[in-house]
Amino acid sequence: MTELSAAIAAATERWPGITVSAAKLAELVDPDGTEEIRPDLVLACACLEGDRTALALFEERILTPVAARLNRSGIGTGAAEEAISRLRSTLFVSEPGTKPRLASYSGRGDLRGWLEVVATREAYKVARREPPAGDDHILASLPDDDDLELRHIKAQHRAELGRAFAEALALLGTRERLILRQRYLDGLTFDDVAALHGVHRITVMRWLARIEKSLLRDIRRVLSKRLQLGAADVEHLVDDARSRLDLSLHGLLATEDSP
Repeated sequence: MTELSAAIAAATERWPGITVSAAKLAELVDPDGTEEIRPDLVLACACLEGDRTALALFEERILTPVAARLNRSGIGTGAAEEAISRLRSTLFVSEPGTKPRLASYSGRGDLRGWLEVVATREAYKVARREPPAGDDHILASLPDDDDLELRHIKAQHRAELGRAFAEALALLGTRERLILRQRYLDGLTFDDVAALHGVHRITVMRWLARIEKSLLRDIRRVLSKRLQLGAADVEHLVDDARSRLDLSLHGLLATEDSP
């Protein structure tokens, strides 16, 4: 239960304001799984429990972007809208004897990516067409998920985002940077890092959640100071940084080691 509590604590930093019970989360977690419990799985669990904040976040940050991307997929506006309408009816509630569709999300991958696959399959079913085989092919058939204005903002300020990321990384303490290096550059598991520091793996999960929060806070501060952008556009850039966190950290830490 301690691991579940730690996962919930980490998730509330990623998804502020959500509430979820550890007992309900335990029903969704694979008992034989070895991977960490993703914040996205905690969000899904909170939605299934009917938490209003979680449902609002899911609508704004997950379902709405998926709907917009599906509308641009070329499958047809009618099929796309019907698919999203069906999902709104089946994701969180179900017929007697069945589970809500969101309960089938395992937490092994990104929640938005999972929903894009589910929504695209539903749209092909509505259109009575065969979807591409395999999740990767389905995602590849969809257009870029950003609208033109947002893509322009990201492209225009990508270099500044990279500099802000590097500055935020430089502000971390020695231990924080070591933990990131062990996790993202050396590729160590939570258990490996925990053994090196003589702590439980849950402690490492908490450390990394706090470090990520600190990085994103400093990135937001630097971008807000330097760029003439509204708060919403800054948040889009911070979300971009969050989505590329693993890759960016690996690249920056590897650069530090280069002669």
